[in-house]
Amino acid sequence: MQAIRRTHCPIIVHAAHHSQASDITDINMDCRQPCPPHDSYRPPDCGSAGGRFTTHASVTPLWFDLGMTEWASLRDACESAEPVPMLLAAIEAAGTDVDDLWVDLWGRLCHQCTVYSASYAALPALAEMSRRHPPSGYVAALHLAAAILASNAGSGEAASVRQRYAREIADLRAIAARNLQYAVDDAAFVYGLQALMAFEDGGVWQRHLDCLASGELELDCPSCGEHLLLRLDEPEVTLESYADGSLAPSAVTPIQPVTATVEGHPLALARANIRPAVADRLSYLFGGSNCPRCHVWIEFKQSLA
Repeated sequence: MQAIRRTHCPIIVHAAHHSQASDITDINMDCRQPCPPHDSYRPPDCGSAGGRFTTHASVTPLWFDLGMTEWASLRDACESAEPVPMLLAAIEAAGTDVDDLWVDLWGRLCHQCTVYSASYAALPALAEMSRRHPPSGYVAALHLAAAILASNAGSGEAASVRQRYAREIADLRAIAARNLQYAVDDAAFVYGLQALMAFEDGGVWQRHLDCLASGELELDCPSCGEHLLLRLDEPEVTLESYADGSLAPSAVTPIQPVTATVEGHPLALARANIRPAVADRLSYLFGGSNCPRCHVWIEFKQSLA
């Protein structure tokens, strides 16, 4: 059984001031963790079919109309969202996918997976950036938009957002589906697949599919409350107690969902894109196991809901 090469989210790369991939010292953009320090950031090689996306630093784009949104009345992680349009304009002028500007924007609009009124207001701009970006395994604007839509923490607007921005979400979904073929490795494919799930409103998997790249998933037993660890990075996938090593790990039973289900669609995409390791681990993630402590059967999807 082949395991996915373990890594972290590729959205932000915290590295020294170098340009070679071998110089990367850490990759960290799990939005459930504090933002990394502002040293230097650059993306991994994501197989872009082009270079920097088209922009003109001296011209404010037509879609970027500062008068259309009352940003000062909106909130982000730093309270007033008044700086957000200027930050978006600076990113547009820079024409790059990862730098300190993106770190700042992510920290304001989706800090530790929490979203705000300004987060949703930024979706049209993020969608337009994604439309103009050449095909690539990583598009910063698209991944940020996906994280905003996938979040279930923060603003109470989530129920109406998908209807309000239906056109933008449809475009983002098409771009995310197209870009899957440009992922340079299994981990990048998983992050792209999770972004696609966000645009399709894919239930818990729009927030937890990335555990395939990190190699593990924490969850609680719904019966006895034991904190558990699903080990996806070992040859044999097991469910074990997070803190009590005296409990024997439980074997995990994989499932093969039909295509016309929330789980079946990403599994079919992994197979269609010739990602056998991803497809293999998805079948275990979509399955279940017995709690090592109380032995009650746990379906992982239900535990994450």
